[in-house]
Amino acid sequence: AVMQAAADLGGYMGNRDGRYKKKWPMLEIRRAAATAYIENTPADVLAGCTRTTVDEVVIDMEAGMLMRTAFIALVLPGFLPGQMGVTISKWLCETRIKKAAEVLQRCATDSALAERVLREGVLVVADVA
Repeated sequence: AVMQAAADLGGYMGNRDGRYKKKWPMLEIRRAAATAYIENTPADVLAGCTRTTVDEVVIDMEAGMLMRTAFIALVLPGFLPGQMGVTISKWLCETRIKKAAEVLQRCATDSALAERVLREGVLVVADVA
């Protein structure tokens, strides 16, 4: 499985306040969660995963948060009928997710950027918080 942690852990991050009213969990806490996740994943499942270091799992949490954001964008117009729901959903898809996903892609080849995402969170780095 590629980015298994994104699906397993990302929803928790995606359910946080999207405007970062509350601080993102400290990196040490996210690394502790990633370590526990890795240590408690069955060895046969872990063997099939491609991203298994602590920091890869933490970055994957960010990707999972974007997956959760995509789900929210899909259902939001049903909860906020009319133009407001459509406008917010469109912004989430066309701006927030797009810019943040581009940053996460660049993390694969830019270790300094990856370190910044680990410290600050992808939405802050992508300037879409």
